Amino acid sequence: MTEQKVSYRYAKAIIDAAIKESQLEIIKKDFSLLIDIINQSKELKNLIMSPIVQVYKKKKVFEEILKPHTSTLFLNFFLLVTEKRRENLVFVMHEEFLKLYNHMNNILPITITTANKIDSNLSIVISAKLTEWTGKTIIPDFKVDQSIKGGIKVRIEDWVFDASVKTKLQSLYRELADA
Repeated sequence: MTEQKVSYRYAKAIIDAAIKESQLEIIKKDFSLLIDIINQSKELKNLIMSPIVQVYKKKKVFEEILKPHTSTLFLNFFLLVTEKRRENLVFVMHEEFLKLYNHMNNILPITITTANKIDSNLSIVISAKLTEWTGKTIIPDFKVDQSIKGGIKVRIEDWVFDASVKTKLQSLYRELADA
């Protein structure tokens, strides 16, 4: 089974349990906290990725780190993940969790790329148009990439709307080269 399928199943399981216990927002916060903790510690990241360290040692470390800061439901979930030797998939599990959470809450993360930093008024207008167009609450991520020369690129999951000057120039070049 692929990492993504396994991660999806674990993410779905913790979401279902969180909904049943009315702790969805708490679990979301706990999951993000765990990811932040791992990203801040090279040693912890190495521990998670190591197949050599024994499970009971890993569980002890995670229990010490997580118990004071996370819910019992999340702690038990992650200890189970560790027991099943799937802790190395925690980053993919978190991504799958966020996808499921966003889908359930009608939230859509969108990446908007422009050649120059845009002012807040324009970003509000773009966000409003995308919210209207998608019918979802969007979480815009504005990026600057000067290589696109001008225009805008909008990425929604796997779909890309590319109205950049760079793409238009490349298209024009191909047309002229074929003529």
